[in-house]
Amino acid sequence: LAEAIGARLRLSKGQLADMLGVSADTLYRADRAAGSAKVQGRLMEMTSILSSVEPWAGDEQAALAWYLGYRIPAFGGRTAEQRVKGGTAGAVRDWLDTVELGGVACGGRGDGGLGRCGGGGAAVREMGGHGLSRP
Repeated sequence: LAEAIGARLRLSKGQLADMLGVSADTLYRADRAAGSAKVQGRLMEMTSILSSVEPWAGDEQAALAWYLGYRIPAFGGRTAEQRVKGGTAGAVRDWLDTVELGGVACGGRGDGGLGRCGGGGAAVREMGGHGLSRP
């Protein structure tokens, strides 16, 4: 799984390991990567987030750039990558679901900023001015 995802995203095993917060040796030894619940879980979390963002981003590489670089205000400026590494990818998926449903992730509520605040559901929501908007 790790090899296929790395190839699809045009990432070396070392780059992918760094993104997942695991040792590169773990990915270089296929038997260790396949048997590691931590690696498999983080790969699934990462691909789930990328799949959610890709329609807004336009393509997989733009979704990856967002995943790596967009500092989400609702999470104190942490990126999706940092949340996955920290084991809190579920909060990112919840945040993305809220944005997709027309809500705005506001921040400052102690729950990662999830929930609706301001504006109606028909308004286009921008995600950080990166051109990732809900149609």
